[in-house]
Amino acid sequence: MPKPLRVLLIEDNPDEALMLETELQADFAPQVSRVDTPQALRDALPDQWDVVISDYRLSQLNGLDALGMVRAINPDLPFILVSDAVDEEIVAEAMRAGAYDFILKNKLFKLPSAIRRSMSEAADKLLRRQAEEIARMNEERYRALFNSIDEGFCLVEVLFDEAGKPCDYLFLAANPAFEKQTGITHAIGRRMREIAPHHEDYWFEIYGRVAQTGEPVRFQNKASALGRFFDVYAFRVGDPAERLVAVLFNDITESKKTEEELQLAATVFQSSSEAIVVTDAGSRIVAVNPAFEKITGYSKDEVIGRNPNILKSGYHDAAFYQSFWHKLKMTGSWKGEFCNRSKKGEKFVVLTSISTTYNPDGSIQRRVAIFADITERKKAEEELQMAALVYKESAEAMMVTDGGNRIVSVNPAFERITGYEAGEITGQNPIFLSSGRDNRAHYKEMLTKLSKNNYWRGELWLKKKSGEDFAATMTINTTFHESGSVDRHVTLFADVTQKKHAEDLVWQQANFDTLTGLPNRRYFQDQLKHEIRKSRRSRLPFALMFLDLDGFKHVNDTLGHDTGDLLLKEAAERIAACVRETDTVARLGGDEFTIVLGELRNMTHVEKVARHVLHKLSEPFHMGNEIAHVSASIGITFYPEDAGNTDDLLVNADQAMYAAKEGGKNRYSFFTEAMQHDAQERMWLVNELRNAIAGKQFSLVYQPIVDLSSGCINKAEALIRWHHPERGLIDPSVFIPVAEETGMIQEIGDWVFFEAANQVAHWRQIYHPDFQISINNSPVQFKSKVEDLAVWFDYLKMLNLPGQAIAVEISEGVLMDESKVVTDHLLAFRDAGIEVSLDDFGTGYSTLSYLKRFDIDRLKIDRTFVRDLETDPNDLALCEAMIVMAHKLNIKVIAEGVETDRQKELLYQAGCDFIQGYLLSRPVSAERLDNILKKGALYCPGMGAVG
Repeated sequence: MPKPLRVLLIEDNPDEALMLETELQADFAPQVSRVDTPQALRDALPDQWDVVISDYRLSQLNGLDALGMVRAINPDLPFILVSDAVDEEIVAEAMRAGAYDFILKNKLFKLPSAIRRSMSEAADKLLRRQAEEIARMNEERYRALFNSIDEGFCLVEVLFDEAGKPCDYLFLAANPAFEKQTGITHAIGRRMREIAPHHEDYWFEIYGRVAQTGEPVRFQNKASALGRFFDVYAFRVGDPAERLVAVLFNDITESKKTEEELQLAATVFQSSSEAIVVTDAGSRIVAVNPAFEKITGYSKDEVIGRNPNILKSGYHDAAFYQSFWHKLKMTGSWKGEFCNRSKKGEKFVVLTSISTTYNPDGSIQRRVAIFADITERKKAEEELQMAALVYKESAEAMMVTDGGNRIVSVNPAFERITGYEAGEITGQNPIFLSSGRDNRAHYKEMLTKLSKNNYWRGELWLKKKSGEDFAATMTINTTFHESGSVDRHVTLFADVTQKKHAEDLVWQQANFDTLTGLPNRRYFQDQLKHEIRKSRRSRLPFALMFLDLDGFKHVNDTLGHDTGDLLLKEAAERIAACVRETDTVARLGGDEFTIVLGELRNMTHVEKVARHVLHKLSEPFHMGNEIAHVSASIGITFYPEDAGNTDDLLVNADQAMYAAKEGGKNRYSFFTEAMQHDAQERMWLVNELRNAIAGKQFSLVYQPIVDLSSGCINKAEALIRWHHPERGLIDPSVFIPVAEETGMIQEIGDWVFFEAANQVAHWRQIYHPDFQISINNSPVQFKSKVEDLAVWFDYLKMLNLPGQAIAVEISEGVLMDESKVVTDHLLAFRDAGIEVSLDDFGTGYSTLSYLKRFDIDRLKIDRTFVRDLETDPNDLALCEAMIVMAHKLNIKVIAEGVETDRQKELLYQAGCDFIQGYLLSRPVSAERLDNILKKGALYCPGMGAVG
């Protein structure tokens, strides 16, 4: 039970008096008597008090006046001033007048320790006078008092070394309290170095200074050798030459520990990453820490005084709360998970621990709840549980390897499919699964894509533990450490051997000739259709050869069908050896073969192949003991020059083949004389093109590009036209290829740029400040030095035009050329602000990787996809897909070849940005487009064309 503390409180505010008394109750059993006038103070002073606490600001007197009245009656009574503000001069004056301490009202938690210090200091003063009195008393009275005081006391003689530095002290006297508090017995007559050899030097220095100067000292410090904290008061006694120092001290180890624990608790409260909320006996919140504010979204001011049920989310039912309160009331603590709701209304899961503290009478004092947000951890746990279930139950084999490609784990399906158990392969490189059937190039391609994309999907042939090969469809994904290094490779695969064998057999039987292994008529027809589609996209012709063996019937009739079959097999091999891997050789039946030579950039290649085939087939065929001689007649036709479909192509090639037979066999014949005509025509074009620019035979026409969202014309495509003085208008498809082959395209391209720049400057000034003209750039132009573009950029500056005034349209083939000069051209356009459009998108070789790698601003959907929008759902789906993909990449879309309102409406619904085509306007002269622009729009969204 705490010793009663008699407190005289000078305070005229009852509420603040109550606050002071409450602060004392935690550490003492205070008996407080409050006065608030000078007379009441005078009446109370004769009574016995342990301490006087006075507010500095009072209505009828101030704290200094009260201090003077107290000191007049009792010079040693502890007196503590409290105030809500600090004035250093007042504090100094109060301390000089005899105040023991000065406490701010917002730091009343320091009051208990201040009272202890003040009472201790008062006791010290009393003891000092008592000690001096003892010197004058007889030995018996001195000893009785010396032994009865609670404070430790000792009298020491400070010892100095030859240099005059204090080095030890000799105990001359010590009371029982000294022995009790220090644990040192029989100290009298012994040196401290003897008792505690490792005693800190600073004790000697302090006592030495007191002995030399006579100035008393009061301090708190730890005696490490004794393992205790002491509050020490040392003063010199007797003759200074004797160097005697009296020491009074109290063991404050426990109070120091309590103070440190309180400081630590406060630090933990403020800095903890877990939310802490304290409630009183009425379940009202009295304190929260910063982590609570961060997790819940509520500020401290918003929750103080409120019930914690403001965090209820409605997730838990009544039974949950009944169980919760029952355990908390019965045991005083609870630990578990809550689903709470933040200030923003978001639910979050917390792991909570609640504990209760009680008053001496057993009533609840407060409850402390500590909780951590585990929402993300719970989600991760659920995902891990789901992943573990999938890993265990999946029908697909799963294998996890580490960054060094060593197996970490496999699932049951892996063991079942491969025959290997997890224990016998863990830690190994999975190379043991390789069957050897896939070549190095395949593995190299797989590793390259995996390294580049962190993902690979494809097929491999693997080997089971039994040695049996099996086909596997496989997916590999890579995960990484935070440092960026590889953490895991996760591989999934399924055994598709039976399915693959069945599919391969059916497909082989349906599409390939069983005798020669060449594609049969059915597969050839499919390939021919595919070649037509590919030619439409690439705009490159292809050749079809129809080949019939001369003299084969004679071999069959004379040497037999078996020999004839052997000859056909060898003939097929010889023909296949004469063409590229990308070309197609097929057997239509009997002794008829076909050859498709695709993507022809040089027509002379066709004749070269034809001559090579004739030469190889004219060589003798050795079949056992028999030798046979045959030759071949070859008919050649071209797509799209001679025909536009498979049936016509075959008819043409067949007729040309018969023409070759009629011409004497062992030769080839073209369906027409177009090649000779084309050669003559090309020579004429080359000569005339050289004079076209100088003769001002070129002009530009413009096809408006309409913004579907507004109906406005802010763009147009410039198209070149050649008006020959004799032949009239020559189509660009005729002269542009010749210009590209001869290199004249560079000069023509410059002329187009300067003309377009002049025109766009005019339209920007007259019609719209952001008007833009697109010009077409040939792939050949990208082979020039990038420095040559400086002339273009300088011309734009001369016209005060930004780069955005011109857009450059390129073909998909340009992107396929990954040379530095192409990349430099595209970067130069980007740096100059010139936008780049990808023309005829979908008909060439574009891939998403190229769209990501280069700065493409717009895609132009080719007219072949727009043409059948109304009738072909596949074309509509392709257009929609291209638009969505482009928008995802922040690329605008222009649809070409729009000729009907329905096409325009479908494109508008699909989200297309711009359209151009005959529905709106044919390519027209600058003057004609001037008239159109004056109308402001060609159409309104949802309506037809205008003007």
